Amino acid sequence: AVLQHDMEEPAQAADGRQGADPGAGGASHLHVRPARGVEVRELQRQLDHSLKLEEFLRTKGTVRLTAADAKAEAKRLEQQEAEMRAYNNYVNILDAIREFTRREEENYALFNYINEVCSELKNLSDNVSTLSVNIDEENVKHQAKLHQQQDTIESLTATLEEKTARSAAAGDLARRSAHLLGKAFEINVTNARLYIKSLEKKIVEIVDILKIDE
Repeated sequence: AVLQHDMEEPAQAADGRQGADPGAGGASHLHVRPARGVEVRELQRQLDHSLKLEEFLRTKGTVRLTAADAKAEAKRLEQQEAEMRAYNNYVNILDAIREFTRREEENYALFNYINEVCSELKNLSDNVSTLSVNIDEENVKHQAKLHQQQDTIESLTATLEEKTARSAAAGDLARRSAHLLGKAFEINVTNARLYIKSLEKKIVEIVDILKIDE
């Protein structure tokens, strides 16, 4: 609008000059027309120049505005990227915390399991030690009992042999006594005395055997 106003002022001035000399003759009018054509061409040149200048300024302003917008957009994108990086870092930190917590829980559970296993192994070891001691004690007792039974067997065997020998001796004595007595009709005082003595001796032997059994 300003450029058009500037161009309209020379045109109005030319029209004013033409109106100020209305009484001029045909020769004067012919003289003015070429001058007006030059002025119009000058005005057209100025108009074209002004239009080009306006277009240049508008284009340059648009470029500047676009550059400013691009700078603002770049700054906004940079800030957005920074916020995204901060958010990603925050998410990564949360993931790291969760992973650390999970591993700590696994380690704690594993630690408790190891403690339980160690406690069970210790109890088993103590039980094995106790059983080993008990087995050794029972073995000693068993060996002692075996020796005692062996001694008892040997003692009973000796006693049996002794009683067998005494029984055999008593049988021999009885047979000798019967031989000395002879038949019933041959009994006399001498035979009776020998028989009584043999009976007394046998009774003593039997009493001795009974004492040994007690």
